[in-house]
Parts: sequence; structure tokens; C-alpha cells
Amino acid sequence: NAGINIVMPTGVYTHPYHPLWVKDLSFQELAELFEKEINHGIAGTSIKAGFIGEIGISCFNNEEKKVVKAAAIAQKNTGTAIVFHMNHQYTTEVIDVLEKNGADLSKAIIGHCDHMFEKIDYFESLLKRKVNLAFDTFGMDITLSHELCYPNDYGRFSAIRILSNMGFINQIVVGHDVCFKVQLKEFGGFGYSHLLENVVLV
Repeated sequence: NAGINIVMPTGVYTHPYHPLWVKDLSFQELAELFEKEINHGIAGTSIKAGFIGEIGISCFNNEEKKVVKAAAIAQKNTGTAIVFHMNHQYTTEVIDVLEKNGADLSKAIIGHCDHMFEKIDYFESLLKRKVNLAFDTFGMDITLSHELCYPNDYGRFSAIRILSNMGFINQIVVGHDVCFKVQLKEFGGFGYSHLLENVVLV
């Protein structure tokens, strides 16, 4: 009723949240599953996945590496974008796995870059490899732990402006990552319309 388009993905999140069957499948079988959900539909329905993700990276152990390899193969075979929930300690390794397995890096989106908004050199090194960066927590100005403190939107703007001036604006993705009740308008948050109603990207 709200007129919002919902795009269903395929893939699995970080290792602690993997379904038990992920461990039993090879990377080839996982890739085939992702491709089936993209090309034919999910769980016997006609609803097709529109992208791969959010592929979760937490510790980048062998299970997460297997999923990234499968996602790379599925991306190569379908042309579908991959979105990552990224622990930035492992970003370079993830991109290496994608590249080694033939993925189109220009269709990889490295998520949750906001809290590292001051690390422009790091962002530049990633963007030079043709991946996209997501500043995807607009409106989220919170501290989740002593290691994870999100900036305000001005901080996000500052990073995006610098990267734009460096010629990378077409590799920047923005979003809200609405995942807590307090982000909804009903509970005092900005809701899903913050970018459209309150944020103007220049």
C-alpha cells in the first residue's frame, strides 16, 4: 500500500546465522542454489531473487569463504549484483576471492562503510579495484559498542563529497539499513523516507 518496491535476495548472512544445511553443501552446490533462486524462483515460488546478499562477513572463516566463492560464481553466471555486510578487516581478502572466481567487481557492493568515514585512503584503494561502496546507514547516529560508532549524516556527506571530488561518485551507493525499531517513524526514527525527505546529495 505504501508503493515501495521490495526486491528479494538470495544468499546467507554471517557464519553464526548460517542455516545448518550450508555446512553440508559444497561451493558449487551453493552457487547452483543461488542461481536457481535468481533464474527460476525461491522455495518453489515464482518470486525470483533480484540480487545476491546480504552476504555476511564476520570472521571470514572457511564457511564464509565458501559462501563468497559461491556468490562470485553465481554472479559471474547471472550478472546479478552482490551486496556484502562487511567486517572491514577482511574486505581486501573478500575482493580477492571474488576476483579469483571471475566475479564482475563493478557489481559488488561493500556495505556499511559509514563508521569508517574518515579512512579515505582505504576507500580509494577499494574503489580503484572497481567495487562500489555503500554508505547505507543514513539517519543512524548511534553507538553499538566501543568499536562501532556510527557518524551523523554530516560525516557521511563529508566522505562522499571527498570521494566524489576524486572521481568516484558513480561507485557510491546510499541507503538507510533500517533494522531497529527505533529507526521507524512510529518509534521516533526517520523511517524509510529519510533520504528522499531530508537528505539532498549534491
